[in-house]
Amino acid sequence: MERARAPVSASGALPAALLVDLDNRATRLDAEAGGRPALVSFWATWCDACMAEVGALNRLHDRAQATGGVVIGVAVGEPREKAAAFARERGLRYPQLVDEKLQLADALGQKRLPATIVLDRQGRVVFVGGALDEAALAAFRAALAPATGGGG
Repeated sequence: MERARAPVSASGALPAALLVDLDNRATRLDAEAGGRPALVSFWATWCDACMAEVGALNRLHDRAQATGGVVIGVAVGEPREKAAAFARERGLRYPQLVDEKLQLADALGQKRLPATIVLDRQGRVVFVGGALDEAALAAFRAALAPATGGGG
């Protein structure tokens, strides 16, 4: 099955889309990542395949925190209240944002769920894929690798 690819700019720039967190505070995905490598999982309450990833994403979140990374969930196309209740009921331990009007998902060209993107430390999109798989994990590991090169 062919995966939808995001129309990411040559620079890998993350589209500026205003989202909300589960407490209804406005934020952007790059702000939530806070300069850390991020694996971002797009999901919806009706998506069984998305829910199958929750356990792995919770474990990945725990490991990522120890290595300076973050896992972020983005609920798409659903009211914040519904996403918040669902996240609590299902035990999602990683930060959650809500893209109720599909602004970010559309800007990234994400038409299927689950979807996964990886951001590097500069907030650039370095991977776009579907369900959480080895390619996504490899991209996240590479983003987590210590920066090398010139002094600072």
